Amino acid sequence: MSTVAVTTSQNVDIEYESANIGDRILAAMLDYLILSGYYLAMGVLSYLLSEAGITPGMAYYIIVFAVPAFLYDLLCEIFLNGQSLGKRIKGIKVIRTDGSQPSVADYLIRWIFRLIDIGFFFGAVAIATIAINGRGQRLGDIAAGTTVVRINKSARFNDTIFTQIEADYKPRFPEAARLDGKTAGVIKEVLNSEKSLKDEKVFGALVKKTKKAVEKKLGISSGLNPVKFLTVILKDYNYFTD
Repeated sequence: MSTVAVTTSQNVDIEYESANIGDRILAAMLDYLILSGYYLAMGVLSYLLSEAGITPGMAYYIIVFAVPAFLYDLLCEIFLNGQSLGKRIKGIKVIRTDGSQPSVADYLIRWIFRLIDIGFFFGAVAIATIAINGRGQRLGDIAAGTTVVRINKSARFNDTIFTQIEADYKPRFPEAARLDGKTAGVIKEVLNSEKSLKDEKVFGALVKKTKKAVEKKLGISSGLNPVKFLTVILKDYNYFTD
């Protein structure tokens, strides 16, 4: 199993499982089947129209037959958040290598490069590039700064700076809004270190030091114990940055 490590805008490293070549080929085949079903339905419709004495103009055939095949991948990825219908079925999607959502320009670059990756050489260039690259990228991905990953085995929640908060949660420290993502990541890492350290004294000293540093950074003082304080401040940070 190959993985792709991305660094988010909050300076937190998250590891995704790369979509392998098989995943991507099967997704493409599913897309072709879906398009084939669409064209079969449109062919039947065109036949029924002709039988009814209705002769569609050239614009009809361009819009109904040419445009879907030409723009299918681009429009799907834009409007389905990085997935074609085949990718959605296979549980894979396009993301930027920094973990963020690709822009329309990124999708456009990937789509343009399809002519080289897939169109002209029947997918040989894409397969070779993905196999050699090691980050699940074809030429279009390299140019756009994107990759394709599995989303049915996403990164563990504990590996991110995000903390689940209740719907009616009320923050206790408004100063938490001034925290930067890197500091929030350190706090989460410290809180998660209790099991790995396996030493209550070391863990206790670490959370006390972290609490003191965070209080100094935000200019606040709290009577809460270190673990409770760091937990609350992280929740408050998530509340304000949601």
